[in-house]
Amino acid sequence: MRESKYAINFTNKIKNFLVEGTEDMKFFTRQLYEQMQVWSFLTNLLNEDDNDNEEIKKFYQEQGKDYEVEQRHIYEENYKEIKHFLLEYLPESLESIILNELSVYGKMLSESSIMEMKKYIDNFSNLMFDDSDINVGKTYSKYYKSIENSLPEDIRSLNEKYNFHDSQITYFDYSGENKIIIKLSCEGSFLSNGGSAVLTFSDIKSVELSDNYVGNWWLWNETHLSDIGNFDFQALFHNYDDNGRHSLNELRIIADKVSLEFLDTDS
Repeated sequence: MRESKYAINFTNKIKNFLVEGTEDMKFFTRQLYEQMQVWSFLTNLLNEDDNDNEEIKKFYQEQGKDYEVEQRHIYEENYKEIKHFLLEYLPESLESIILNELSVYGKMLSESSIMEMKKYIDNFSNLMFDDSDINVGKTYSKYYKSIENSLPEDIRSLNEKYNFHDSQITYFDYSGENKIIIKLSCEGSFLSNGGSAVLTFSDIKSVELSDNYVGNWWLWNETHLSDIGNFDFQALFHNYDDNGRHSLNELRIIADKVSLEFLDTDS
């Protein structure tokens, strides 16, 4: 039986991953985001909070909708969106239950299956949410504080004041003229109460781009020092492909200057 990629020596593997890295982003990686989707899927599947379930049932009843039908639809849509992540990260024993053409929603799961799902959930919770040595946010925060004084004021201010999560890229321009301009819709994001913003990087030293960023939503970003520029800024975005599945894009910019301007916003 194949083991989950993070079922054996989970803590050591994550620690090594954070130290060595397997791609440009060292902390908030695409693998981390993919596993978060699996974690969320399993957590919702095993939701045992009767109070929450009763509230949801009451809401659907008030809307004249069938709770079981609506929940099955939500489950099936979520399943289609992240099926490729489930195939990548779940152990074979769970695939036999979840990764098939028939929805398991509403069916009884075996005690061993529930325990294995909870093991995965607990492991990932340690990585993302708990106050443990392998918590990614805690690890990155410690790392960032160690380099903060070596960064210029503009990128430090950007990192301290603004959270780009859930903002959407509406315009992206890099003509090779030593400047990158990114226009963001702030509606529903952590960046501001609405309107838009323009993020500009200048005195570009190096860039690593994907094909098209327009329409992508901002997930997270991290900053590093660079030998060729004042800072190394890396970001991860997500969108959906033609089949409705999550699609991830990365951006890496080594530059000397950055600025953020808000347009028609309450921020």
